[in-house]
Amino acid sequence: MNLSFRSKLLGLVATAGFALAALVLPSAIIAQRVEGHLDDIRQHYLPKVGLRPQLQGQFERIQRAFQDAVAASDRDKLAGTVELKKEFLQQLAASSDAVEPGLAASLGQAVEDFHAQALVVSRQLIAGETGETVVAKMSEMQARQTRVAELLDKATVFDKAELTNAFAATAEAQRFGTQLRLALGVASLVVVFLLSLWISRDMLRGMTSLTAGFGRFGKGDFAAAIPIVSRDEWGDLARQANQMAVSLQRLESERRRVDWLKTAQSALSEQLRGELKPRQVAERAVSMLCRYLECPVGALYSLDADGALQLLGKHALSSSEGLQTFRLGEGLVGQAALQTEIMVVDAPEG
Repeated sequence: MNLSFRSKLLGLVATAGFALAALVLPSAIIAQRVEGHLDDIRQHYLPKVGLRPQLQGQFERIQRAFQDAVAASDRDKLAGTVELKKEFLQQLAASSDAVEPGLAASLGQAVEDFHAQALVVSRQLIAGETGETVVAKMSEMQARQTRVAELLDKATVFDKAELTNAFAATAEAQRFGTQLRLALGVASLVVVFLLSLWISRDMLRGMTSLTAGFGRFGKGDFAAAIPIVSRDEWGDLARQANQMAVSLQRLESERRRVDWLKTAQSALSEQLRGELKPRQVAERAVSMLCRYLECPVGALYSLDADGALQLLGKHALSSSEGLQTFRLGEGLVGQAALQTEIMVVDAPEG
């Protein structure tokens, strides 16, 4: 894959961001589901759990107030039952979300009927009235009391199995969310780890190759190029390093050539030091050059006034191997002199 190092790093960051989003979004969805289950429990079950004893206690306080007023033969205490009845109706109205409207209306009316009947009976008992009429009204009051109790049971009853199922659904949603987050977290870590390992491997290969290559270059070995193991910034750096090595090798070759020429010039100057005749100069010069250039034979000619090339100096050249005199254009020697340029007829490879 031809990706730059920057692209790989951006890919790693993008993968980490995607992994974070993969954790956050499902978590938000699961949290919303759990909150929905909890809202259902709070709205439909929890109000009824505390409503039954609350309304029953308030209704019992109404009954005790009537009993206390009759026992004390105090008609003024009957006024307190009116306030208790109002409190009961207010509590019932505040629990409208937990009680069906029809049952709430029936229960409120039943409490009103009971209170009215109990008020009549209590006043008669305080007045000392007895007889069948009072007994009949007391029976009617008890019937209305029973009616209130029945409606109170219906209004506050709830299915415990449904409540258990609601809590179970909430727990299941939480468990599923935990497992999903764990699975996504592990998968994200694996992906990020593999991507990091891939990037680290390419970095390590590139750094190892560059370190070895620069080590060779530092020792003056420019023959072996740095292998390009990737096509990212490390590969570009290796390519530029190889180009630098080629330039350095070219400069080194040029330096060696210049040193070689300077050494030859110094050696030639050393051979030609002193007062020498032309033939001595030629003999020494051609001998030194043949040794330095590793040539088996050599000869040096001079051009006389007649335009002839006269043998002035030689090295390892017998009389039978070359002529003493050449005319311009005659033989290789004469042709080279005529063209005034170097003619190479046989040279070793390299």
